[in-house]
Amino acid sequence: MGTTLCNLNVYNPEKKDYDPGKEYLKVNITEDWDTILENDDDHDFDRICKLAASLSGSLDTNIVATTYFDDDIFDLEIYSSGKKKAFYHTGYDKLEVKNASAMVSMLDLDATDAKAFRYLLKKGLGAGYAISSFSALAGLPFYVEKYMYEHMPDKIIPDKEAVLKEIEKEKAKIAKKPKFDNTAELLCEIPGIAVDQMIEYGDEQKGVVRVVEPSEGEIDYGHIHCYQINAEKEPSLQQIHDYKLPYKE
Repeated sequence: MGTTLCNLNVYNPEKKDYDPGKEYLKVNITEDWDTILENDDDHDFDRICKLAASLSGSLDTNIVATTYFDDDIFDLEIYSSGKKKAFYHTGYDKLEVKNASAMVSMLDLDATDAKAFRYLLKKGLGAGYAISSFSALAGLPFYVEKYMYEHMPDKIIPDKEAVLKEIEKEKAKIAKKPKFDNTAELLCEIPGIAVDQMIEYGDEQKGVVRVVEPSEGEIDYGHIHCYQINAEKEPSLQQIHDYKLPYKE
């Protein structure tokens, strides 16, 4: 079994007082934000999302709800004014995103982080990579539960710069990737007539062009050159096979 957890991050710069309930622990990890963790390992996703909706209305603020199941599914939801305004879901090769622009705006990201965040929102990411990357870019603790908070406080929010560098590296790699089109490229000119069914030859190799050679102004159908072409990323002439066969018109 993988890791399963859920939590809330409540934007509360004015330090408004509220009680999330006995099921939860309210802590401060990031400036201007409260983080609400489960006191027990109940992992009640529905309950914590209902709490997010309720508190976003009563406190008149934005709340980020994180639900993470078995290292396979990751949901990130934004609540405001008592309603879910945006969400991101990834898991089991399924990607769903709603109101990406609202999500970026509510997280109050700067231009660089917002650009990176939008880039990742469009990609089909594994749950573990997604929760770690979004946590780093948002500067909020998404991958955290009570035990982690108490025993690994220095590892709660991943390194943002590492995520940004990885994204730029990936973009650079994509930009350098060669683009292919259907335009024919002349490798070399071959005298004679290309044949297919006219001459029987059982080579069965792909990329073989058979050509009958001209002989003293005439076409000698008994003299065959087989030009073997390597048709990979950089086409090249691999080998020439010379055959003389008995031929009768």
